[in-house]
Amino acid sequence: MKEPKSNVIPQCFIVVILILICTGMVYASSSPNYRIKSDVISGGGGEGSSTNYDLSATIGQATAITYSSSTTYANSAGFWHVMISVHGRAEIVGAWGTGIWYWNPTTSGWTKMNNDIPSGPMAAGDITGDGRADVASVWSSGLWYQNGATLGWTQVYSVPPSQLAVGDISGDGRTEIIGAWSTGIWYWNPAISGWTKMNNDIPSGPMAAGDVTGDGRADIASVWPSGLWYQNGATLGWTKVYSVAPTQIAVGDISGDGRAEIIAAWSSGIWYWNPATSLFTKMWSSVPSGPIAAGDITGDGRADVASVWPSGLWFQNGATLVWAQVYSVVPSKIAVGDITGN
Repeated sequence: MKEPKSNVIPQCFIVVILILICTGMVYASSSPNYRIKSDVISGGGGEGSSTNYDLSATIGQATAITYSSSTTYANSAGFWHVMISVHGRAEIVGAWGTGIWYWNPTTSGWTKMNNDIPSGPMAAGDITGDGRADVASVWSSGLWYQNGATLGWTQVYSVPPSQLAVGDISGDGRTEIIGAWSTGIWYWNPAISGWTKMNNDIPSGPMAAGDVTGDGRADIASVWPSGLWYQNGATLGWTKVYSVAPTQIAVGDISGDGRAEIIAAWSSGIWYWNPATSLFTKMWSSVPSGPIAAGDITGDGRADVASVWPSGLWFQNGATLVWAQVYSVVPSKIAVGDITGN
């Protein structure tokens, strides 16, 4: 007769499993995992995730940049979802007769990027994905971008576009370059070196990119004879903002709510449109004589607006609306982006 098998090992195994489960439950409640979504305000956005960081000691210091508190994101696959804003300070890039230079607001110092100047618009964003802004620009030889860290140049396309913008349309943390050619509006994805067509027609005025809808992907504001519009970067659907065409536009999160406002200059002054409320706010009564660009120059997590005037290059604080003169000589082109990564 066979002796019955002992139940000691299975029972011990069950006890061990129960201990592990209980320990895990205690650990989960006392030291929860956090999934991090980061948005670098000054130069586009990027998302990352981690289950390895215990942020219980610092989570109270995190600044929410969505409409909800972090507790809204609890109980989703066992993770807390927390929006943490990373406030780098954006440099102002300008083109003068002596070349392309950027001004660092932290040091008030100037750095030369190139001896020559572009023939068309410039735009700044993190194209290479190294956390520092690069500068796309239009030349007679086509569309190029300059690496903000190495200052090396890359040609994107041999035909110059009439309008230019940069923004993270794909949502992968690297900004795409958007251009308008006679065939329509296209964007180039640096991760795959591929092109995607956004629209068959081309705008009559400037373009600018930023996350207007708040979905973590850049949308494209542009000027048309019928007024000011923006195109959803994810769905490619169009939304009309105002029926009068502005002369200059920029996109940046002035309100600090995680959604970019559209800033524009009309004859009545400089205004920004808040997509969360669909309301306009007047920033200034006069109109700049040259381009405008937006980014977090002061480092407070809210976009400021650089602009060109007969008296030179200035920027307006997005929170206080106070003006600061950067340089007394007028640049022909400007862009704003965190080149230093500070």
